[in-house]
Amino acid sequence: LVEVNCRQHNTDFSPLTNACIGYGALDMVLAAHLGGDEHYNYPPDMERFRLNWDSVPTMPSIRAKGAILHFVSYVEGKISRIRHDVLEEIEGLDSVMDMHIYPQFLEEGNEISKTVDIRSD
Repeated sequence: LVEVNCRQHNTDFSPLTNACIGYGALDMVLAAHLGGDEHYNYPPDMERFRLNWDSVPTMPSIRAKGAILHFVSYVEGKISRIRHDVLEEIEGLDSVMDMHIYPQFLEEGNEISKTVDIRSD
């Protein structure tokens, strides 16, 4: 039993783990239960996604490095300006797989509070 102790924080990080090592924790759980079971019939179009438990390395090989970033606010107040050009530039970087900003942070005039924990970012 291995405890990973990770919380997704409403973030789909499966594409990131797939890009970095080729599979994720859920893939490994399924492989541990079904990966070597020749009696389990995968649908034909899903067989290519099968991760065989016996082929999972002790240490994964790293294809790429990745990170999930959360912006924080050190101040409170109203949003007075949104630099859409900067957001588009960030999103257009080759190193960015996906970018999501909560809608309430994309409207001028909306209130913003200080970030105090993961739920307020």
